[in-house]
Amino acid sequence: MPFDGETPFSIANKQKSEPPPDPRKLNPQIPAELDRVVLRSLEKAREKRYQTAEELRADLETIETGLPIAERAVPRRKPMTSKEITVKFSFRKLALPASVLIIFLAVAGYFFFRRGPEIFEVKIGRTQQITHDPGLEIDPAISPDGKMIAYAAGAPGKMALFVRQVAGGRPIALTASMPGNCRWPRWSPDGAQIAYQSQNSIYLVPALGGIPKKLVEAPESQTVKGAAWSPDGRRIAYAFGSSICDCSAEGSEPRKIFEAFYPHSLSWSPDGSEIAYTSGNSNFLFGSLYLGNIAPSSIWGVSSKGGHPVRVTDEKSLNVGPVFMPDGRHLLYVSNEKGGRDVYLLTLDASGEPLGGPTRLTTGLNAHTISLSAAGDKLVYSEFTHTANIWSIRIPKDGPISISEAQPVTTGNQTIEGISVSRDGKWLAYDSNLNGNLDIYKMPVSGGEAEQLTNDPGDDCLPA
Repeated sequence: MPFDGETPFSIANKQKSEPPPDPRKLNPQIPAELDRVVLRSLEKAREKRYQTAEELRADLETIETGLPIAERAVPRRKPMTSKEITVKFSFRKLALPASVLIIFLAVAGYFFFRRGPEIFEVKIGRTQQITHDPGLEIDPAISPDGKMIAYAAGAPGKMALFVRQVAGGRPIALTASMPGNCRWPRWSPDGAQIAYQSQNSIYLVPALGGIPKKLVEAPESQTVKGAAWSPDGRRIAYAFGSSICDCSAEGSEPRKIFEAFYPHSLSWSPDGSEIAYTSGNSNFLFGSLYLGNIAPSSIWGVSSKGGHPVRVTDEKSLNVGPVFMPDGRHLLYVSNEKGGRDVYLLTLDASGEPLGGPTRLTTGLNAHTISLSAAGDKLVYSEFTHTANIWSIRIPKDGPISISEAQPVTTGNQTIEGISVSRDGKWLAYDSNLNGNLDIYKMPVSGGEAEQLTNDPGDDCLPA
């Protein structure tokens, strides 16, 4: 290796700023011509490196015959610049237990990742507010050209789809006449159609409105969860039950790709060879009663032709919504690994295995899902804030009682999912994410200060 260091960041810094060592200093028997080939391949500027494999091969063959390398005029491609990602989002706030904001993120910083001799650079740019309407808004999907956003809005279990321009304007209703729960809009690669799910079916609708067409229907007892277009626009992969399937965008019979543990929220790699998916806790994205719950899930990758899956995240945190970056070697996703839900980046090798651990790109976003433009320069996400506290109400001896008589037992910006009363009726135990992740607390049923019983970095829930 031309550089070494204790961390990927220190190695990347050397790649960016230090000249590589002369190979002949490591092995004097290397021919001078080969030494020149290696150093030219390691040039910092792309335009100074070999521009084609044929050019490199010609020099290597010359070395093999023992002839000196001659300077040749070789047609060169336009040099590519380093990759720059401007991450964008949208914003909204509701007076509801669950609220969503779609925001364009403004955090300055550079992150360097190792990928062979190149440096992968991410720059997080300015924010822009997109939506302002009251009510819940989730599942944002940015169009391939980055100019439009499709999203789901309404009450959980009865949502409809809308499209609006990033630059502003009124939203266009796509599914106002459709019954059911319309979710997870996904743009076709050419931007002409949007695929979405409603109950156990996938539909296609023109991007600016029209009559939806049912594409495929899962068994009646199953719910479709998170479809994805293939990069050529010919096929759509989707999950239901424990199956990942795909079908032709023209409506052919579906084929089963793989059996997985409750897969959902799929993402197809840019070259069409891989499908990334989330395993477990589909209710976080697609539930009604349990929408936004805090339970672990993990992200996996599998060949689009089937085969052995690879887990790329931990299974102790909430990890959801994978999105491939344009190079196919980097994956963005949402995780609460270090507390609140933020956007993380993971580097993959050629076989889909993770290279090192994930890198946290944002702090304090409360992201629900993310979507990336085709060029990788705009990223939209919905911010989801969920609160749930414990209340008490007297049990009436006869007749109904008004919920207005209920009194709060706990208060605060927290989510409580499991409660249990001790057998003697004196203590209440519950889980809460008041300090970032779920821990167990207890307090007197009659009221008083809560006592934190656990402080594990993972989620502790459902006390008894």
